[in-house]
Amino acid sequence: MRKAIEVAVGLLARREHSVQQLNQKLAKRGFDEPAITSALASCQRLNLQSDTRFAEATCRSRIGRGYGPLMIKQLLQHEGVASDIIERVFEEFNQDIDWVAEVSSVWVKKYRVYDPEDKARQKQWQFLRYRGFDDATIRAMFQTLEAESHNY
Repeated sequence: MRKAIEVAVGLLARREHSVQQLNQKLAKRGFDEPAITSALASCQRLNLQSDTRFAEATCRSRIGRGYGPLMIKQLLQHEGVASDIIERVFEEFNQDIDWVAEVSSVWVKKYRVYDPEDKARQKQWQFLRYRGFDDATIRAMFQTLEAESHNY
């Protein structure tokens, strides 16, 4: 039978995992709590596992898939990442990310063309909220679209 550390390293070789995810996966494979704790401690000591790296990778991935900061933060919390790590990672990402541009690209991909007479704005707003964007960002996007539509 393989050791817990070997299984953990194999999982981490494929992609980043949070401590909570690794803990759950090792438990599912039948390892006892002391073996799991030891394996996780070894992975962290050897810098093979890092919740900060996991949070950064998750942010990059989810932003690329059109998700907003609220959804990403909620996902990271669900995966057991500490709130101070989440805030630190988002401070770094917020310096480089224009969330209005991100929400605009999600909106354009779904709805294509802005029509100021469109009565389905509430439905569009709800879709963007579901994707994890806050009201202020969505409002700024619609204001930008409105201003651009007047320029044509």
